[in-house]
Amino acid sequence: MRWGIFWAGVVFCGFTAGAQRTSTVKPPAKTEAAGRAPLAMTFDVTVTDKAGKPLDGLKAADFTLLDNGKAVPIEKFAAYDPAAPAARESVIVVLDDVNTEAEDLMVARQQIGVLLRMHGGHLPLPVSFMLLTDSRLSRIAGPSQDGSLLSGELAKMPGIMREMPQGGFYHAADRLSISMRGLLVLAAEQSPVPGRKVVIWLSPGWWMFDNAQVITWNHQQKAVYRMDILASQSLRQAHITLDAIDPLGSEDAGSIFRELWENFEKPVTRWTQAQPGDLALQVLAAQSGGNVVWGGNDVADEIEASLNEARSWYELTVAVPKGAPPDSWQGVQVRVSRPGARVKTQNGYYVVPAKSPEE
Repeated sequence: MRWGIFWAGVVFCGFTAGAQRTSTVKPPAKTEAAGRAPLAMTFDVTVTDKAGKPLDGLKAADFTLLDNGKAVPIEKFAAYDPAAPAARESVIVVLDDVNTEAEDLMVARQQIGVLLRMHGGHLPLPVSFMLLTDSRLSRIAGPSQDGSLLSGELAKMPGIMREMPQGGFYHAADRLSISMRGLLVLAAEQSPVPGRKVVIWLSPGWWMFDNAQVITWNHQQKAVYRMDILASQSLRQAHITLDAIDPLGSEDAGSIFRELWENFEKPVTRWTQAQPGDLALQVLAAQSGGNVVWGGNDVADEIEASLNEARSWYELTVAVPKGAPPDSWQGVQVRVSRPGARVKTQNGYYVVPAKSPEE
């Protein structure tokens, strides 16, 4: 199966992001134009204990950031928690009608409705809901901290919105194209919005093309590589942490397909390494510092855990190492001087967008 032609449409075609207007993917910021390295990088970091409870009150001295294995000075530090007046954070739940069966999505919506009405309908963070169909990515509710209001708006959403069949190998390339465009448009629209955003993508994910029938040619690998760089850069610039939650529950718990993404979790550092699986939802989520959840039957609990974890975070800004070559991958690791602390952040960055993978 030759699928490489559709990649051009992923990057350059417009994608309707609302009922009244058409959105297109914005170009990278001028400070990260090809040939010039950005002066600094900012990382959103969450720190929790073993039970998943956020660890608040940490100071800059508690953190060590390694860039390609070398400790670098933290030039700017900020801590945000629910009590901080300057904290700006929101949660966006994406209901994926393209890659999720209608029955599974309906059950998930019912569970989410119960969650929204809990605790008197009060949510710890502003939450909004977006719907991805094969024609558009649209906002259907929020943002609001009024769970009862959101529940009522969510209940008005129609059932099946897609025209393209959900299953089947031969529609997989189309679903991947639609999904990646939706993700990039969401990042482009959120980039100018201040604060951190946790995007909870409710979906089993799209096809990874880990199949002997798929022929990967050089130009296809280069297209995947460019898309991988664009996705990584777009999520970082928009301050998006991506959580992937599979609504299929125990139905998907034993699926081999669900674990394939782990084979692609390692960052791609050159186009010759690129494979379609590098763009899997779960891979992008893990690399953004987000959670990858599947096998559970309670979507509401899983979303609530993401909400609670997202209530506090830290911002670390460091300078890009001098002499870092264009298009190079800089691996990032953050350590915290607290026993048992669990740290999540983006696992690295590309110094500049790939202008020409052949170089």
